[in-house]
Amino acid sequence: MAELKSERKEKRIWLRTALLVFFALLAVVSFTIGVLQYIHRDPGYYDIELNDEAKSTAFGSGLSLTYYASGSSSEIRRTVAAAQDAFSVAALQAYQLLDATQEYAGLNNLATLCLHPGEAVRLPQRLFRVLQDAQGKLGQGLCSGALWAEWQTLRYLEEPESADPLVNPSEAERLLAVTKALEGGNAPTLTLDETDGTATLTVPEGYQRVMEEWEIEAPPITLGALQQAYLIDLTAQALREAGFNQGCLMSESGVGLAMDLPVPVSLRVCRYDETGQREIDSLKITGNTAYAQYCAFPLEGEVYGKYSVATDGVTRWRGAWTVSADPAGLFPAETVALVRPGTDAAEVAISLLRCAQAETREQLAQELESAAGSGYALAAIWNEETLLEAGVRP
Repeated sequence: MAELKSERKEKRIWLRTALLVFFALLAVVSFTIGVLQYIHRDPGYYDIELNDEAKSTAFGSGLSLTYYASGSSSEIRRTVAAAQDAFSVAALQAYQLLDATQEYAGLNNLATLCLHPGEAVRLPQRLFRVLQDAQGKLGQGLCSGALWAEWQTLRYLEEPESADPLVNPSEAERLLAVTKALEGGNAPTLTLDETDGTATLTVPEGYQRVMEEWEIEAPPITLGALQQAYLIDLTAQALREAGFNQGCLMSESGVGLAMDLPVPVSLRVCRYDETGQREIDSLKITGNTAYAQYCAFPLEGEVYGKYSVATDGVTRWRGAWTVSADPAGLFPAETVALVRPGTDAAEVAISLLRCAQAETREQLAQELESAAGSGYALAAIWNEETLLEAGVRP
């Protein structure tokens, strides 16, 4: 009997040992497969994020990069790593250059200009060219930083609709004061001197008094809705110079730039109804193409930055593209999508801005025709099922 028990005990020990070895081998095999899957790379597009060093400063840039890599797995890994380094350096430098709120050692940037009114500030050539271009596109809007900051503050409140000037008298009074401060001789002005690459910001005392009275701390100069477009153009230029030109740069604002893409990508165009957003079109984007999409409504995944306010039975959507001195203005565009080859992001962005700020259906149709240029433009209008289209569909 003792021998039988001993024999059974030995069998159980052998069985446990065998199972232990089996599961250990299974774990090793699973781990090996997982490692191989992690290491192996196939040719295609890869999402590139800013590295930690760049992200610590340029976290608010809103830029992302999708880059095409091909070759063996090891070659693809090296390309992706190198692309991340190049993207991080380029995006960080562009962000610091266009930062209007903070100065950086050894760099005259937008903040330097805003913090030293009345002084002729020598600017890096890249920043001087951006301001020249922005002045041509925005005109006096380039010096409407207070108006931009006021709407930005509203957009990111916990309950922005309750603070909107259409329903909040104190905010309406505040917005009116800002608007008046930007009229006539009270408004800040920017003078660019191409002979020596300097810029001078003039801030009248009347404007300063209004800002102090209403406790508004905002840089006088703003690139506004074009900020991320200029970030894209500067970053793309630096990436090309570094030899990385097979990428697609995108921004949170909806502006993007496809460089020398070997494989086309698509822009999803959405509308909005009682069930939420729905895709209505998909536009092909090939190499060297700038594109942009404006949506009056929050896109899927968005929480802050867009809201609606309803008064007198009329709903108005608020967003960065439709910042206005007149809060009662109506904008008929629900969605605008532009795809234009052979141009830069800033050019497409200003076209999109003009479409988004059109106040009538007729004006929107005119702006859409102009926006298409040598590309394609599509617009959806509130409460209408038909779409406006212009240009050649990509």
